[in-house]
Amino acid sequence: MKAVFRLWAPLLLCAALLLSAGCSAVNFFSTDSLLRAPKLTGENAALQQAFESAVGKDTFLVGPLTGDYRSAYIRKDCNRDGVEEAVVFYSLQGAENTVRINLLENVAGEWRSVADLPGNGSEVYKVEFCNIDRDRDLELAVTWTVSDTKRDKTLSLYKIDLSHTEIADVLNPLASVQVYDYFVLDVDKDGQNELFYVYFDATEEKNGAYAKLLKYAEADTVLFPVSEVKFDARASSLLAVRYDYAAGTYTFFADCAAGENAYYTEVIRYEKETASLSLPVKAMFEDPLAQTRRSSLLYASDIDGDGQTEIPAERTMADSYVSNYPETESVPLRYICWLRFTEDGFDPAEQYYANDVYGYTLRLDPALGPLYIVSDYMTGEVQFRSKTILNEEGEGAEDLLFTLAPEDKGEESRPESGNAAEAVRVTVTDLGKSMNITKKLVESLIETGAARKGLER
Repeated sequence: MKAVFRLWAPLLLCAALLLSAGCSAVNFFSTDSLLRAPKLTGENAALQQAFESAVGKDTFLVGPLTGDYRSAYIRKDCNRDGVEEAVVFYSLQGAENTVRINLLENVAGEWRSVADLPGNGSEVYKVEFCNIDRDRDLELAVTWTVSDTKRDKTLSLYKIDLSHTEIADVLNPLASVQVYDYFVLDVDKDGQNELFYVYFDATEEKNGAYAKLLKYAEADTVLFPVSEVKFDARASSLLAVRYDYAAGTYTFFADCAAGENAYYTEVIRYEKETASLSLPVKAMFEDPLAQTRRSSLLYASDIDGDGQTEIPAERTMADSYVSNYPETESVPLRYICWLRFTEDGFDPAEQYYANDVYGYTLRLDPALGPLYIVSDYMTGEVQFRSKTILNEEGEGAEDLLFTLAPEDKGEESRPESGNAAEAVRVTVTDLGKSMNITKKLVESLIETGAARKGLER
């Protein structure tokens, strides 16, 4: 072993000296050596040769950060003629803050560059292909970010038309808009897709979260605005967006932050009668944000697998409270109620007790019977008691069914933040057992950590 060490010691010392000197002599980890385009092989070698012939060899490839396409070279049959085209994202040496797009066409087995233009960011966040006008040619949708700012994204939509002989007309920008997220859908059901997107504008003039709908104008080859709505003024940032389609109508759900430790879901609909977007919850309730407000970071999700979205909301549970709370004897206990949005408002779907301190939820299944809950702030123990016995026999009667406690309960120390305890100890009382509540039943209703409903982001 000592002989081996003596053999490698000079090399290790040399490496250490190079690293301590910033690798000025030999820069093993330079940006150039890591990002410069690797040589493609096989049939792709001709593609790379055509690309380099068009833009030069002093380039750096830029792959998308997320989505289905992660390579800087993306091959796709854009005009659906059975032959793939290639889209390449790259930066020129000395201009790394600007990513460019090069489009190459394959004609009779020969690759040639047919379009090249600058993009709208220093990174490619996501690449998708869509069909706004539903013609034969696909559109290229590129989401850009600048300096790794993932929240501030720009969506550029390009129409690909390989029938043009002029390079300037082959890859034609249709729109460039600030987005948090977007969908290409036939929202108004006229046989042509629209662009629906949400964004947050922090400028003094607008300062807020918005949803907007753009429609394609074939005559002008542009996307023009159809409708826009502003979310509740208390929305401070966007977190996630999803949509449902039922009875010929699209409904969108935008999860938002509303300050520190406060979240809610904005509901957006397309109204056929007025051909515009609407905020139906705002029209129904005096305080629309309060309808879905919660302190837990939960997202609107299809929690029951019925194909429709449910929205988490925090509610106060009658007769339930948190005991041993600092500076006061007790405070009301709140729980998570999952709601379905209907024409008449919100209908309850499922109810959960959510413990954000110890990172678990318990689904309040009807099999447990009517409950009220007492949570000990200091120890983390949560008692689930029979509401039926409370109502029939009054306070003081034996009504404890089961308890949940973190495994570290005995230490009487609360974690600084959530998701600290993955394991939850279940104890069922004799009264609970007499009401057919078993430890196995309770454990089947518990979800911990990232498995909790509505945390799939």
